[in-house]
Amino acid sequence: MDFYSAISRYYNYIFPLNPQQVEFITTGLSPGAKILEVGSATGNLTRTLAEKGYRVVGIDLDKSMVKKAREQNSYPGLEYWHMNMLEVDRKFEKKSFSGVVCLGNTLVHLPSREKISDFIKKTAEIMDPKGLFFLQIVNYDRILREKISELPVIENEKVKFERFYDISQSKKSVLFRTRLCVKNDNRVYEQEVNLQALCRGELERDLKEAGFKRIEFFGDFKLTPYSRKSPAIVVRAGLRNSETF
Repeated sequence: MDFYSAISRYYNYIFPLNPQQVEFITTGLSPGAKILEVGSATGNLTRTLAEKGYRVVGIDLDKSMVKKAREQNSYPGLEYWHMNMLEVDRKFEKKSFSGVVCLGNTLVHLPSREKISDFIKKTAEIMDPKGLFFLQIVNYDRILREKISELPVIENEKVKFERFYDISQSKKSVLFRTRLCVKNDNRVYEQEVNLQALCRGELERDLKEAGFKRIEFFGDFKLTPYSRKSPAIVVRAGLRNSETF
């Protein structure tokens, strides 16, 4: 079994659904609105949104994740596709989503800064002009400044999940190493992948260049104001410069 197949089996233990994510997304989106989740994994968030009356599409690059999501989540108005996030403009019509969601550090898995910019532009194209873009990545301003080499261990009765960072000399990327230990049989799965060390200023520039007018930055899903010490960069962005979301 490869790393991602193992992750799909134990994903719900590693990353359980965060109710604050649900509230963050549903604020400002009326039930019945159509939402795309990019990097939907095993579908916990998409299912919850569908249960609340939203029409939801989940996409993921990993086949095992999509298979697991389809097996676990059968609900009207909910569908999953195995596809690359850079192909959203080919798969979906322009202005077809009221909300686009990209959480869990999915964005920085793209192979270059240019691809990140491309994806954000494509996201703007498939969004309704009144729609909202919800985004979350790790706060790489903090990672690079403090030279953080590991994230907190995730551990429960089922798994132990360790995460490590090796920062490149150019500080343009980080090598993200993970170690998953499954406790019932002591199996260990390890993986490493290069991530783009995308900082707040670069992200804001990409959003503005893509046409987003109203952009809000937070440090978590509680909507705590963003600071250099925030663990995450959480974004809510709209294409219109309205007073409120």
